[in-house]
Amino acid sequence: MKSIEIFISAICNLHCKYCYIPKTKSMRSLQESLRVLPNLLEKLPKDSIEYLGLWGAEPTLPYELAVQCIEEAARHLPRLQTISFSTNGMNLDNLKRIAKTAIDRSYNLNVQFSIDGPEYINGMNRMPGILDQVIDNIFAFIDWLNKKDLANTIEIKLKPTLTPANMQYILEHDLMKDVINFAEDLESRIASSIKNKNLIFRPSFSYTLEVPGRYTSDDGKLFGQFLRELHKYRASSYTWRFCRLMNFFPSLPTKPSMFTCSGGDSNFGFDHKACLHICHRTFFLNEERYLREILNMPEYKNWDVSLLERDAIDLLNKFYIVPIDDEEKVLKLKYALRCYHDFWRNKLAGTVSLIKELAIAGQISRIYLNDDIATLLALFLNTAFSCPMENILNTSSVNVIPTSLIRLWGNGAFKELLKDVLQRTK
Repeated sequence: MKSIEIFISAICNLHCKYCYIPKTKSMRSLQESLRVLPNLLEKLPKDSIEYLGLWGAEPTLPYELAVQCIEEAARHLPRLQTISFSTNGMNLDNLKRIAKTAIDRSYNLNVQFSIDGPEYINGMNRMPGILDQVIDNIFAFIDWLNKKDLANTIEIKLKPTLTPANMQYILEHDLMKDVINFAEDLESRIASSIKNKNLIFRPSFSYTLEVPGRYTSDDGKLFGQFLRELHKYRASSYTWRFCRLMNFFPSLPTKPSMFTCSGGDSNFGFDHKACLHICHRTFFLNEERYLREILNMPEYKNWDVSLLERDAIDLLNKFYIVPIDDEEKVLKLKYALRCYHDFWRNKLAGTVSLIKELAIAGQISRIYLNDDIATLLALFLNTAFSCPMENILNTSSVNVIPTSLIRLWGNGAFKELLKDVLQRTK
């Protein structure tokens, strides 16, 4: 266990369409229960943890709790090197307070800003009219860091996310070039504003889709059209994911966990009840009052709610959310997850079977009845989208991927991806 994620914020000043945290009335009271987190960090293994992730609806809002957690981590985790968190960038003062706490202790700091694109995309997903403020805050944050005597590195990233509605809008209004220009201009301006040698910006404005949920065959066809247009101007993040698979493919039999999510491998989540989770994805799913609210929502205001079924959550709480002090349950959790991270034949065989069933049913292209093409798609889906937690939430099995993910890629998108990979690597 090299990395730990803690959930410090049940509150947010936005209501993003794709947020993985369904919002309920009880969340503000649940925020109070998180105050115990700093005192629980001493339970974590002291000899291995190097990375601490601050997770939540918006980690900068309860900045005092974030500061306390960093301070306590400094006392109890002697090997800690890096603090990371993602933010909507709305609160510059709190962002600086958290960053200063990490900088004063000579920790590396990774800060990811969520920006989805021009106003007609960002406003649709996050909140109308906030884009300029967020961008101004990013540059103000960089200017503040430029003046610091940094002992360690500070890394800044941008994270754009799209929904099918965004893709439809971009294609219908012929806005792909405009979206690309926005990204390249913002990346260029950020890169040129950095003056401190220990401040790093990694251009990463490559669109990814919201976490798999209820994607249909039509969504897959739309996604294929979107990638075709996007690849006329630049590679997608999926291009590089596929290239990584090909470049390191010989290591798959001997180092399989290179190709899986770190959740339940080198990384775990840790909550206010001193329980281990596979990752941040299941925080609060062991809070009964929260569960009652989200499972009884009259309408799906958040995409995630429709995926949460009582049986799957009961399974999670029985096997995959365990008290850190219960050695037997922790060992069982790690054993189950080693099956996911280390054994590929079971996952690949199951995925190939699903691919062929969907092809026979007419939900994806019939080209995937071919063994080699089906296997190639299965390899890509199980590496580029490796997520044991999403598997469980969607299928109740850690080794079975969501069928919606296959529909998303099996209707033209994977074909467009292969074209782009061949074009860029020939």
